[in-house]
Amino acid sequence: MIGTSPFALEAVHRRQHMVPFFHGYLGYAALAGLDVACWDLLGRATGQSVADRLGGAVRTEVPITALITRADAPGAEGEELAQGLAEHAAGVVAQGGFSAVTLKGTRDVRGDVRKRRVVRAGFDSCRDCVGGTGPGTRARGSRE
Repeated sequence: MIGTSPFALEAVHRRQHMVPFFHGYLGYAALAGLDVACWDLLGRATGQSVADRLGGAVRTEVPITALITRADAPGAEGEELAQGLAEHAAGVVAQGGFSAVTLKGTRDVRGDVRKRRVVRAGFDSCRDCVGGTGPGTRARGSRE
């Protein structure tokens, strides 16, 4: 990145395109930080906000959901896992100011549905499970 103009974002992206291949999620996170820094520099250099540089603001607030995974109830299984996730979700919302949670899904769609029901019983704004499955499996799970 040294010596690269922050105005040449496309060149920066092309130069860094293999970083996630070698570094996975952390590579994506690092590139996201560099991208944000470049946009910030562009805004400062031109005297414009990043929102204006991207075409103008379309909202004043962006809702953010908390991501809940089975790791948030370590050592728990079955009904105990669902209850632990529900308690964690309630704590995250109360302490973190989130308006909703997203429950990370797994390949066990029926188990995900059971966990989601327990979480929703104590917290009204639980988003659908995400990840770990294909569209057909998610569609079946959403009907349950």
